Amino acid sequence: MNRLFRLLGGVVLLLLVGCGSDVPGSVGARWSSTIVLSVDEGTLYVANPDSASVSAVDLGAGVLRWEAPVGQGPAALSLDPSGERVYVAVTGSDSVVAIDALSGARLAEVVVDWRPAGVVASPDGGRLFVASAGEGLVTSYGLPDLVFQGAVEVGADPHGLAMTAAETGSVREDAEPSLEPQSQPHNGQSAP
Repeated sequence: MNRLFRLLGGVVLLLLVGCGSDVPGSVGARWSSTIVLSVDEGTLYVANPDSASVSAVDLGAGVLRWEAPVGQGPAALSLDPSGERVYVAVTGSDSVVAIDALSGARLAEVVVDWRPAGVVASPDGGRLFVASAGEGLVTSYGLPDLVFQGAVEVGADPHGLAMTAAETGSVREDAEPSLEPQSQPHNGQSAP
Protein backbone atom coordinates (compact mmCIF):
# COMPACT_ATOMS: atom_id res chain seq x y z
CA MET A 1 0.00 0.00 0.00
CA ASN A 2 2.83 2.41 0.86
CA ARG A 3 4.39 1.71 -2.54
CA LEU A 4 1.06 2.54 -4.18
CA PHE A 5 0.92 5.94 -2.41
CA ARG A 6 4.51 6.67 -3.47
CA LEU A 7 3.70 5.76 -7.07
CA LEU A 8 0.52 7.81 -7.03
CA GLY A 9 2.33 10.67 -5.30
CA GLY A 10 4.98 10.69 -8.03
CA VAL A 11 2.37 10.65 -10.78
CA VAL A 12 0.35 13.32 -9.00
CA LEU A 13 3.40 15.56 -8.62
CA LEU A 14 3.94 15.37 -12.37
CA LEU A 15 0.32 16.42 -12.91
CA LEU A 16 0.16 19.20 -10.34
CA VAL A 17 0.33 22.01 -12.84
CA GLY A 18 -3.38 22.58 -12.21
CA CYS A 19 -3.27 22.30 -8.43
CA GLY A 20 -1.49 25.39 -7.27
CA SER A 21 -1.15 29.01 -8.16
CA ASP A 22 1.13 30.24 -10.90
CA VAL A 23 1.48 33.56 -9.09
CA PRO A 24 4.77 33.75 -7.13
CA GLY A 25 4.17 34.04 -3.40
CA SER A 26 0.49 33.12 -3.60
CA VAL A 27 -1.15 30.16 -1.98
CA GLY A 28 -3.39 27.42 -3.27
CA ALA A 29 -5.34 27.12 -6.46
CA ARG A 30 -6.80 30.17 -8.10
CA TRP A 31 -9.28 28.06 -10.05
CA SER A 32 -11.81 25.33 -9.35
CA SER A 33 -10.31 21.87 -9.08
CA THR A 34 -10.99 18.44 -7.61
CA ILE A 35 -7.45 18.41 -6.22
CA VAL A 36 -5.58 21.20 -4.41
CA LEU A 37 -1.98 21.31 -3.23
CA SER A 38 -1.13 22.76 0.19
CA VAL A 39 0.95 25.89 0.72
CA ASP A 40 4.07 23.87 1.55
CA GLU A 41 3.34 21.44 -1.30
CA GLY A 42 3.40 18.56 1.18
CA THR A 43 -0.32 17.76 1.29
CA LEU A 44 -2.71 17.03 -1.52
CA TYR A 45 -6.43 17.58 -0.85
CA VAL A 46 -8.68 15.39 -2.99
CA ALA A 47 -12.45 15.44 -3.57
CA ASN A 48 -13.85 11.90 -3.47
CA PRO A 49 -17.28 11.91 -5.17
CA ASP A 50 -17.75 8.15 -4.80
CA SER A 51 -17.24 8.19 -1.03
CA ALA A 52 -18.81 11.63 -0.37
CA SER A 53 -15.63 12.85 1.30
CA VAL A 54 -12.45 14.86 0.99
CA SER A 55 -9.03 13.37 1.75
CA ALA A 56 -5.69 14.86 2.70
CA VAL A 57 -2.70 12.87 1.47
CA ASP A 58 0.76 13.48 2.96
CA LEU A 59 2.91 13.36 -0.18
CA GLY A 60 6.22 13.07 1.66
CA ALA A 61 5.21 10.10 3.81
CA GLY A 62 2.86 8.62 1.22
CA VAL A 63 0.03 8.21 3.72
CA LEU A 64 -3.53 9.33 4.12
CA ARG A 65 -3.57 12.08 6.77
CA TRP A 66 -7.38 12.28 7.12
CA GLU A 67 -10.63 11.68 5.27
CA ALA A 68 -13.62 13.89 6.11
CA PRO A 69 -17.25 13.22 5.10
CA VAL A 70 -18.78 16.24 3.35
CA GLY A 71 -21.93 14.90 1.68
CA GLN A 72 -22.85 13.46 -1.70
CA GLY A 73 -21.05 14.88 -4.68
CA PRO A 74 -18.04 16.95 -3.62
CA ALA A 75 -17.40 18.70 -6.94
CA ALA A 76 -14.60 21.25 -6.38
CA LEU A 77 -12.10 22.39 -3.76
CA SER A 78 -10.37 25.65 -2.95
CA LEU A 79 -7.74 26.39 -0.32
CA ASP A 80 -7.89 29.76 1.42
CA PRO A 81 -4.80 31.97 1.07
CA SER A 82 -3.65 31.21 4.62
CA GLY A 83 -3.70 27.49 3.85
CA GLU A 84 -5.83 26.85 6.95
CA ARG A 85 -9.18 25.99 5.37
CA VAL A 86 -10.35 23.85 2.47
CA TYR A 87 -13.66 24.90 0.92
CA VAL A 88 -15.72 22.20 -0.80
CA ALA A 89 -18.59 22.69 -3.26
CA VAL A 90 -20.97 19.80 -2.50
CA THR A 91 -23.45 19.23 -5.32
CA GLY A 92 -25.64 16.63 -3.57
CA SER A 93 -26.52 18.89 -0.64
CA ASP A 94 -26.32 22.20 -2.54
CA SER A 95 -23.82 23.48 0.00
CA VAL A 96 -20.28 24.63 0.63
CA VAL A 97 -18.40 23.00 3.49
CA ALA A 98 -15.37 24.55 5.21
CA ILE A 99 -12.84 22.03 6.54
CA ASP A 100 -9.82 22.58 8.76
CA ALA A 101 -6.86 21.82 6.47
CA LEU A 102 -4.76 20.35 9.28
CA SER A 103 -7.28 18.08 11.03
CA GLY A 104 -10.13 17.57 8.57
CA ALA A 105 -12.65 18.88 11.10
CA ARG A 106 -15.81 20.45 9.67
CA LEU A 107 -15.77 24.15 10.56
CA ALA A 108 -18.83 25.50 8.76
CA GLU A 109 -21.43 24.74 6.11
CA VAL A 110 -23.72 27.02 4.15
CA VAL A 111 -26.56 26.10 1.80
CA VAL A 112 -25.95 27.72 -1.59
CA ASP A 113 -27.69 27.72 -4.96
CA TRP A 114 -28.65 24.62 -6.89
CA ARG A 115 -25.76 22.37 -7.99
CA PRO A 116 -22.61 24.20 -6.84
CA ALA A 117 -19.91 23.08 -9.26
CA GLY A 118 -17.01 25.46 -8.72
CA VAL A 119 -15.48 27.29 -5.79
CA VAL A 120 -12.50 29.64 -5.44
CA ALA A 121 -11.23 31.87 -2.62
CA SER A 122 -10.12 35.40 -3.43
CA PRO A 123 -6.38 36.10 -3.16
CA ASP A 124 -6.95 38.40 -0.18
CA GLY A 125 -8.93 35.73 1.67
CA GLY A 126 -11.97 37.95 2.09
CA ARG A 127 -14.39 36.21 -0.26
CA LEU A 128 -15.37 32.83 -1.57
CA PHE A 129 -16.96 32.60 -5.00
CA VAL A 130 -19.29 29.71 -5.88
CA ALA A 131 -20.45 28.78 -9.40
CA SER A 132 -23.91 27.21 -9.27
CA ALA A 133 -24.51 25.17 -12.41
CA GLY A 134 -28.21 24.71 -11.77
CA GLU A 135 -28.92 28.43 -11.35
CA GLY A 136 -26.44 30.02 -13.74
CA LEU A 137 -25.05 32.16 -10.91
CA VAL A 138 -21.77 33.05 -9.31
CA THR A 139 -22.34 33.89 -5.66
CA SER A 140 -19.98 35.64 -3.25
CA TYR A 141 -19.64 34.74 0.45
CA GLY A 142 -17.58 36.58 3.05
CA LEU A 143 -14.83 34.61 4.73
CA PRO A 144 -14.25 33.05 7.13
CA ASP A 145 -17.92 32.88 8.18
CA LEU A 146 -19.47 32.14 4.74
CA VAL A 147 -21.83 35.14 4.94
CA PHE A 148 -23.78 35.84 1.72
CA GLN A 149 -22.54 38.98 -0.05
CA GLY A 150 -24.14 38.94 -3.48
CA ALA A 151 -24.77 37.07 -6.72
CA VAL A 152 -24.59 37.70 -10.43
CA GLU A 153 -26.15 35.76 -13.31
CA VAL A 154 -23.46 34.44 -15.64
CA GLY A 155 -25.36 32.20 -18.06
CA ALA A 156 -26.28 28.56 -18.27
CA ASP A 157 -24.40 25.83 -16.43
CA PRO A 158 -21.23 27.50 -15.04
CA HIS A 159 -18.80 24.96 -13.63
CA GLY A 160 -15.36 26.37 -13.10
CA LEU A 161 -14.00 29.58 -11.69
CA ALA A 162 -10.59 31.18 -12.09
CA MET A 163 -9.11 34.25 -10.46
CA THR A 164 -5.85 36.11 -10.85
CA ALA A 165 -4.08 37.78 -7.96
CA ALA A 166 -5.03 41.20 -9.39
CA GLU A 167 -8.79 40.60 -9.19
CA THR A 168 -10.71 42.24 -6.40
CA GLY A 169 -14.10 40.55 -6.38
CA SER A 170 -15.76 41.41 -9.65
CA VAL A 171 -16.36 38.67 -12.18
CA ARG A 172 -13.88 40.42 -14.54
CA GLU A 173 -11.95 43.58 -13.88
CA ASP A 174 -13.14 45.10 -17.16
CA ALA A 175 -16.79 44.18 -16.55
CA GLU A 176 -19.29 46.49 -14.90
CA PRO A 177 -21.34 43.89 -12.96
CA SER A 178 -19.87 43.14 -9.57
CA LEU A 179 -21.15 40.85 -6.90
CA GLU A 180 -23.16 43.42 -5.00
CA PRO A 181 -25.69 42.34 -2.37
CA GLN A 182 -29.04 41.19 -3.78
CA SER A 183 -31.78 38.98 -2.42
CA GLN A 184 -30.09 35.82 -1.28
CA PRO A 185 -30.91 32.94 -3.63
CA HIS A 186 -31.53 29.63 -1.93
CA ASN A 187 -32.01 26.43 -3.91
CA GLY A 188 -33.60 28.22 -6.84
CA GLN A 189 -35.70 30.61 -4.76
CA SER A 190 -35.02 34.19 -3.78
CA ALA A 191 -35.27 35.21 -0.17
CA PRO A 192 -38.17 37.61 0.59
